[in-house]
Amino acid sequence: MNRALSQPSRRTHFNKPLIEETLTHLPSALDHPTTVEFKRYLTDHLPQSARSTRERYAEYISERFSTDGQMNRELARAIARFGGARTGREILYFEMLRSVPVFRDASSLWLAEQEGNGGSRGQLVEFLRPRLSVTDVGEVASVAITAWRRLGKIRLVKRTGVIPIWAEPSIEAFLYALAVLFPERTMVRVDALAGMPIARAMLWPRRCLEPLLRNAERFGHVSKISDIDQYHQFTLAESGAVRMEWLLADSTLVPAKSMGVGT
Repeated sequence: MNRALSQPSRRTHFNKPLIEETLTHLPSALDHPTTVEFKRYLTDHLPQSARSTRERYAEYISERFSTDGQMNRELARAIARFGGARTGREILYFEMLRSVPVFRDASSLWLAEQEGNGGSRGQLVEFLRPRLSVTDVGEVASVAITAWRRLGKIRLVKRTGVIPIWAEPSIEAFLYALAVLFPERTMVRVDALAGMPIARAMLWPRRCLEPLLRNAERFGHVSKISDIDQYHQFTLAESGAVRMEWLLADSTLVPAKSMGVGT
């Protein structure tokens, strides 16, 4: 329990999703910011009765949401603010896609490609098989399905049928993703954003991007939306760190004084 793991390149497997446990306890990473500290905290506070189970689950959560031994404090702050409602779950899903490559691939290359009646668990297993070196591919498929269901990304039909739910996110979840995906103050083509694997994995309909960007402009995270040389694009107002701070502030999405807008 003293190891400070958490290199994204190692996350080729996908163990228990632990969605509710993460939503409940991740805000405590603000007081226990290293993986070693947070594992100890989780081992003492997770609800499972067996200590060995709590230790194993503490390892999964701590490694999943940390880098170089440091917990993801932005995610912890977001969950502390938005809780386990829709916005909090959307942000958690985004960070799970970033931290677990096989889950991101399954979401962007398999789930997002399902149409009509959707796909089956068996088809997901066949998609995952060449991408995994583990023998329990079926278990990974089941974990992915459980995570999608608990995060509101699918509906199940006859227990094994998986149908994706494409839905516009809250503006808060969208602004969180923009702050992470584009850490610099830069210009971004709308088509480039829509074509990113992680954006497709989020199951955001293409038609919702324009109103989301207009809202982002209204709140000051986007400074300009324009059509130049036949490209529809937007310009981010500040660095991702600044925009994240605006989002996670207690009172408002964008402190007007910090922006100098609306005056």
